[in-house]
Amino acid sequence: MRAGGVTGTGGERRCGSSRGGCGGAGREGRGGGGAREARGDAPNAAEAADEGDGVGQGMVGGGDRGGEAEVGRSDGGGRGGGKGGARRRGKRVRLDELCVARWAQYSRSQVRSWILQGKVLVEGHPVTKAGAQVSEHADVIIKAQVPKYVCRAGYKLEGALQQLAVQVAGGVALDAGLSTGGFTDCLLQHGATRVYGVDVGYGQVSERIRTDPRVVVMERTNLRHLSPSDLPEQVDIVTLDLSFISVLLVMPAVVGVMTPGAHLIVLVKPQFEARRGQVGGGGIVRSEQVRQEVLERVTRGIEEFGFEMKGVITSPITGMDGNVEFLSHFVRRPVAPAEGIVQQKNTTESL
Repeated sequence: MRAGGVTGTGGERRCGSSRGGCGGAGREGRGGGGAREARGDAPNAAEAADEGDGVGQGMVGGGDRGGEAEVGRSDGGGRGGGKGGARRRGKRVRLDELCVARWAQYSRSQVRSWILQGKVLVEGHPVTKAGAQVSEHADVIIKAQVPKYVCRAGYKLEGALQQLAVQVAGGVALDAGLSTGGFTDCLLQHGATRVYGVDVGYGQVSERIRTDPRVVVMERTNLRHLSPSDLPEQVDIVTLDLSFISVLLVMPAVVGVMTPGAHLIVLVKPQFEARRGQVGGGGIVRSEQVRQEVLERVTRGIEEFGFEMKGVITSPITGMDGNVEFLSHFVRRPVAPAEGIVQQKNTTESL
């Protein structure tokens, strides 16, 4: 099973090779428009940028669409009223923490990416260390392309929705492995009416996603123990983006909350699915043979739960450590209850 492009149920190639690498946060050239510029005021200095369709989006920290502009010029309230307006020193804080405090709509990972790229200026000079100690009153400017999604994961799911022609508009979704909320953001921007975001951790969700009335955040929730009674309704779409666990271990719970005919999009991560000894140094799966073996094994396992595999692509963005990942699309078949129970038991016992 190759996933260099888009593979349909018959294994035919439906389009060219998958999209090239995506820089994710702060990347240049997406959707046109130039660099955006913002200056930090006090905490929450400006409203979140208008998401729209990703073309000509607002400046970092808010502002009108289009062009290059400077938004919210400020020195962080650090100028004194004495002769010459001398700057008050204030306490020193980490640069990434200062930026997150002033622009709460952006995640820390997003801010760190901008800092590493030299897009954050302190007193007019670029600082490229997220942990650099700066005055809490420092004049900070961010010059960056406003990202379409709250984190790079959104671009992964976008690639699957577009290349595999998955329609989510009007549907209710479960985003399993919510994290910062990149998948949820993508689902909402593609028309999902409501998203239940499940994550075993807590405190990682972007403020913009957390406060969106269409999102129900379910933190500290182990997906393996999710039952139909935990949700007020069954869902039409499920996305799985899990780490340190095989996706096959959560399938019994996933099936229980899905409607017949529902879509399942799985981010297959070989580094967490490969057997012991198949993962190389640094947690990287470098063997194409191992990656394909993992993809085929996961596909067979999901099909045993009553799903039909519709297509697979190589993720347009690699994992954080450079691992090649895949996005697979399945549709749930109508399954008799007794048959479904047998399938679940056999699959989980084989893991």
